[in-house]
Amino acid sequence: MESPHELIELMAFNTLSLSDVYDRFSDLPEPIVLHVFSFLDYNDIFRLSSVSRKFRKICLCCPNLLFKLAFDNKKCTANCKKFQRFLKDFLDLHNAQEIHRLGLHWFCHSKAYDCKGSIFLEWLQKALRNKVQELDIAVPVTTDHKPFKFPGGRDQFKSLRVLKLKLQGGKSNLLALELPSLEALSLTCVSVPCKFGEWVSNSCKSLEVLNLEEFSDIYGLNITSSSLKVLTLVSCGGLAPPTSRWLESQVPEDGNFIINCSSLEKLSITKCSFGSFTLYVMNSPSLKALQISDCAIHANFDINISSAQQLQTFTLTMKLTFWIKKGIIPSINLHNSFSARRITLMDGVRYAKSLQLNFQIIEALSQHDQLPEFERLEHLEVTVAELNLDNIAAIASFLVELCRLNTLTLRFKENATQLSEAEIADKICSELLEEHGVESKHLKIITICTTIEKQRVTSFRPYMKDSTARIRAGFSVSY
Repeated sequence: MESPHELIELMAFNTLSLSDVYDRFSDLPEPIVLHVFSFLDYNDIFRLSSVSRKFRKICLCCPNLLFKLAFDNKKCTANCKKFQRFLKDFLDLHNAQEIHRLGLHWFCHSKAYDCKGSIFLEWLQKALRNKVQELDIAVPVTTDHKPFKFPGGRDQFKSLRVLKLKLQGGKSNLLALELPSLEALSLTCVSVPCKFGEWVSNSCKSLEVLNLEEFSDIYGLNITSSSLKVLTLVSCGGLAPPTSRWLESQVPEDGNFIINCSSLEKLSITKCSFGSFTLYVMNSPSLKALQISDCAIHANFDINISSAQQLQTFTLTMKLTFWIKKGIIPSINLHNSFSARRITLMDGVRYAKSLQLNFQIIEALSQHDQLPEFERLEHLEVTVAELNLDNIAAIASFLVELCRLNTLTLRFKENATQLSEAEIADKICSELLEEHGVESKHLKIITICTTIEKQRVTSFRPYMKDSTARIRAGFSVSY
């Protein structure tokens, strides 16, 4: 059980000048002081540490310290000096002790105290000498656009296990560091060169979690790691386009990702935009969850995840858009262009227990006879724009061979159908029985509106006429 000191996290946000308040806390027992501490917000914690000797001592002895600072211009220098003294006392007090966590969200633009100044780097260097385990740094882009530089010394980072860095699109000397003990790396708005994947593979041998967010210049990533378990990319390669037709000059670069991670368990790529998109997941037998959602793909896509033999949850929602030159009328056959890729991708997710589909994919895949056997599929979610009798018939036909399915979820907008939840379930059951000779028992049907959620559970399970029938499923692609 952690002690109260280990659970304390000191935060100060937009701190103003402190008032001269009578110290009523120093004579109180420490448990009471800690109890008061639990009810305070960011501002009050730092203010109280400045007017109470006991509270200040508790804060300074705490191994976890996180500052969130955004001073206004008029009082910036005065407040920076106060925080400078507090941080100096904290780091001096921990000179012979380990610091668990130090967070500096520092948005002071004074030349004497900004993140590129010697004082800020001195704080980081002291924390590294005290074997800090977690660093959380967020700094603005300076007017001169100079890169943020970590203190020199390759051996200083041996104790670092968690690093969070947010630079608002700025650069850093991150790739010059050796991080042998790093387990989690989170980068937001950080500009990195094309060798980033190689650096992760060679310099972060213990890395288990990698989060990349708002990377406008990362279109290719080649990572080989035996330790990486979670890889997340959010808003990389540009934001999703608002329209389905874009001019040539607006098309983002191609995205090429090669992931060779034997311990990978979860891969998530969301809100990204690419020209063509290529994803090869190699040597990843432990992959259990794959999500590629809200991504805009402007040209071709090629996804190969055949090595994911333990995949349990698969979600894929891509907006396929196409750019055209001015004056040219496009002629695109979506069905023929992507049919082969659909079948290949289906073979890669044949071990999934949960799939989220778009209704258009059910229609497309139903026309193919050579689909992989989904022996483990238990949960199926279908998103449909219009839930009429014809679409219900298509869904029922798709369900016939899903012999292990436990739950069917239908997700649609409130105005997508005039049928009630009970009528939807009845129509599916009737279609299965009358058209396919399949009785329906024990399968739960859940209907969900995207605006006002309505849920009805009806039990039925499709019994197969032929026990050797294939199980068919697909993936969702939004056009």
